[in-house]
Amino acid sequence: MNNKPAQAAIIFEKDIESGTNDSNTYNYLGLCYYQLQEYEKSVAAFEKGLSASGTNKKILAFNAGNSCYAMKDFKKAVEYYGLAYKLDQYYSQALLNEANSHLMVSEYDKALEDYEHFLLLEPNDRQEENIRKMIELLRKEVARLEEERLAAETEAARIAEEERLYKEELKRKEE
Repeated sequence: MNNKPAQAAIIFEKDIESGTNDSNTYNYLGLCYYQLQEYEKSVAAFEKGLSASGTNKKILAFNAGNSCYAMKDFKKAVEYYGLAYKLDQYYSQALLNEANSHLMVSEYDKALEDYEHFLLLEPNDRQEENIRKMIELLRKEVARLEEERLAAETEAARIAEEERLYKEELKRKEE
């Protein structure tokens, strides 16, 4: 409350050690470490909270995702945001953050799916126009990547056939 996360973290750690903490203590501790930019400690606190009974797992998972995102561990952020969304299928912010994380690791098809689902949940969101633009760009990029994949497969098949014909010709000459 006094914006002293370092001092608050000490109090929350002691509270957890004593076993008298309430269900929000892990979240508060993780948020203190987040404010201090000690993201690994932040994730550790949220993870402890996830394994404790009676805690708000959706919020802990979401906040762990935010800490992972801040560390640029986007794969792990995807996991935590996905967990938060699984725990509450209407938690649109978790879905949006998951989409952004997919984008950061070039998982464009998954990001596209998440953005489209987000707009189903939040059709009047203030970011709706930008998200629609992103969806359009992602559709183009997914199509382009698919074309590249098909072209690479075709080229690989052509090379394999060329190799087969070459070996046949060598064998024929040897005979």
